[in-house]
Amino acid sequence: EGACLLEDVKEYLQHHTLLYLQKTLLSKLLKVEFVDCTDTEEMCAILKRRLCSKKVLVVLDDVNHSNQLDKLVGAEDWFGSGSRIVITTRDMKLLKNHDV
Repeated sequence: EGACLLEDVKEYLQHHTLLYLQKTLLSKLLKVEFVDCTDTEEMCAILKRRLCSKKVLVVLDDVNHSNQLDKLVGAEDWFGSGSRIVITTRDMKLLKNHDV
């Protein structure tokens, strides 16, 4: 029902906020233009609420911090059945800490 590739997350976040990246993710998955939100925690709730019944493909490239995973893809219940989340990172501990 939706797909999103977020390339070079580490580099992207040197120039943008995590909230902006969350909004980009939702916009690409749901094809919406504007999301009225000013807080990353609130945006987590919005992502979960809007995507929990959607089958999506999300690719996060070059993730380097656990907070990025927490705020962008949260937990399994954020996405509908059959969804796939692909994460690339150079930090294997990051994946192990998130049971990936």
